Amino acid sequence: MTDVLPPRPLRVAARFYVRELLIVLLLALLGLGALAAAVHFGAEGGKIVADGRIWDDGAPAVEARVIGERTSNYGFGWLLSMYDLSVDYTTADGDEYEGEFAFTTMIAGDPTSAALELRHDPERPERFMISWAHSVRGGRWRALVIFVLMFAMLAYGVAIAVRERLKIPAGVRATARGSEELVVPITRVDLVTNQSGEETTKRRYWFRDPASQDEHSVELDSARARPLFASDDERSAIALRRPGGAPILVPTSFYPFVVDPGELQGVTERVTALRRAGREA
Repeated sequence: MTDVLPPRPLRVAARFYVRELLIVLLLALLGLGALAAAVHFGAEGGKIVADGRIWDDGAPAVEARVIGERTSNYGFGWLLSMYDLSVDYTTADGDEYEGEFAFTTMIAGDPTSAALELRHDPERPERFMISWAHSVRGGRWRALVIFVLMFAMLAYGVAIAVRERLKIPAGVRATARGSEELVVPITRVDLVTNQSGEETTKRRYWFRDPASQDEHSVELDSARARPLFASDDERSAIALRRPGGAPILVPTSFYPFVVDPGELQGVTERVTALRRAGREA
């Protein structure tokens, strides 16, 4: 154990809490969006059932015309197709109606090559069903199940991510209140590249917990901060560990903790003394 940093409790930077709050809010919005999408696609099941009833019990239209398009993301029409159609039709009574009909299929082929038939609800003629959607009802159910499962799993994954993210400020706050100071060995330093593969000023520092021997890592921008090294060869650094928690590597910026300007001189002197003791050992 060492005694380099000011006594606990330490202050935590307000911008750290703001940053963590924004991350949690963004994750929560993503999760709510995924949940809303799952509910939206789930509601499509009721429409498929209602469409089936209209087809089974409906009255055939005398004439029906369709204008619209079939679209497919990424060009995989055999896998996933979306139909957005404008329909107008004439009932046996000579009344004319028009409406929109949209549906999505998965692994169902293209039904639009077949002749079109339209049936409508005898009691409510504005409600209708077309043969193209009926012939691929299995594909509609497949698309519904896949999309509901996909978005439900995404919402569940985001919920777990939010739960884990909330542990970060709680752990930092507990570390600031009461923690032991220790020297941890730096086991590896990795360069961090951008999406183009170009080297950045960021580095990922890997260090080992002397108690558990577990490996941990932290990413730092070397243009702003580096680990608070405890040795001249930069193979060890200062860390803080709360009871029952993992160690937090302390950077030269001390973020997310705050060291008052009046205490910086004392910290610098104690780090220098620690390094000198290491050289003399």
